[in-house]
Amino acid sequence: MKKYHYILLLLLVLLFSSCTKGKKKTDWTVRYSATATAPYGFKLFNDAIPKLFPRAKVNAMPVSNRSFNNYNSEKSVYIVLAEKLFYSEQELWALQQWLYSGNDIVLIGDDFGTELSDYLYLGKPNYWYVKDNPGFTSGALNNVSAPAKVKLRTFSGFGTVTRGYEFEMYKQDLFPHGFKIDSSSNGSVADTLKNAMQVISSVEDGLANAVMFQVGTGRLILVNSPLAFSNYALLQKNNYHYLEDIMSYVHPEVTRVYHGTGSVRQNDHSNWSVIWQNKATRTAILLALLGVITYVLVNLRRKQNIVPVIKPLSNESKSFVETIASLYYNKRNNRNIALKMIQHLLEHIRTHYKLNTNELDAEFCEKLSLRSGKGLAATNALINKIKSIQEDTVIVDDKYLHGLYVSIQQFIQK
Repeated sequence: MKKYHYILLLLLVLLFSSCTKGKKKTDWTVRYSATATAPYGFKLFNDAIPKLFPRAKVNAMPVSNRSFNNYNSEKSVYIVLAEKLFYSEQELWALQQWLYSGNDIVLIGDDFGTELSDYLYLGKPNYWYVKDNPGFTSGALNNVSAPAKVKLRTFSGFGTVTRGYEFEMYKQDLFPHGFKIDSSSNGSVADTLKNAMQVISSVEDGLANAVMFQVGTGRLILVNSPLAFSNYALLQKNNYHYLEDIMSYVHPEVTRVYHGTGSVRQNDHSNWSVIWQNKATRTAILLALLGVITYVLVNLRRKQNIVPVIKPLSNESKSFVETIASLYYNKRNNRNIALKMIQHLLEHIRTHYKLNTNELDAEFCEKLSLRSGKGLAATNALINKIKSIQEDTVIVDDKYLHGLYVSIQQFIQK
């Protein structure tokens, strides 16, 4: 029985935990993503694009796309939805060429940046500018039972009819500001804007939130309320027709649609950014730079070939003399060795003391003693030994030969 009690207790605990588990909270943050299913995500907007252009080929692209000059072969439309849309002057020039080629552009964002605003004279009080709508308090935006509401109407044109829409708002203001158009302004710029601009829709207080410009044969559509196309807004009553009304201003004969959704589109002043956008190319460039840096760092150390060890040159003359001396000594020809030693000494005397060695007499001994600084007795003894050997009047044994060698070395050394 205790076993069944434990099983029953376990089942009761699991049932209690499942009952007390709260529901997943709704994420009311704005997520500018084509796959976001949150109330303020834009999955429905992106899923609706192919249905709005059933005869066109639809291509999704990142909002950072910067190639507008390779689509001129067919009628196309470029649609971008983002919180902030920034374009450089170079990019605006490319977009203008795109429009003059008969293509259309739909820009949906909360902020269009300085360059695009200057290009359209947006922000000039004498023409048209952005003005805040009457704001709602945080209490009104967080009231579930009686949510804040904004009425919107579209104007007829290009086959559309005048319609009215009502948007409920919760947590977020769908229409924080709009375009204020000064219709009383005069001048060439004002006249150009009046002729080129057409209001597509406006909120109930008169501020436009969507306008269209005719640029050449192309159409430029600006919408400054991106949250009106969020999942939460499109699911209210018949508000999905509002997206249809905006897109109905695009040329009906377009055969290709390029669209993207993102948070911020940064402007860029360099064509190198097109290469940098591709992940594979960017990775290859970074790896190449890393390889170059590694190569440079490794080769900063000075390279030098191994210096070979060169043996010092041997004194071949000394070796030759030692060899000849050994040869004579082994033959026991002491007198011949003595004559060679004498010949070497006399050469030394002729070279260093400039004396004639043909006559080794008393006068020669005196001159040699004076010039060499040796004593006269030692000089006479050396010369007598030399004369005895030359005249062959003495037996030159090893002892005598050694004595001659010592006497010659003592005389030569100073």
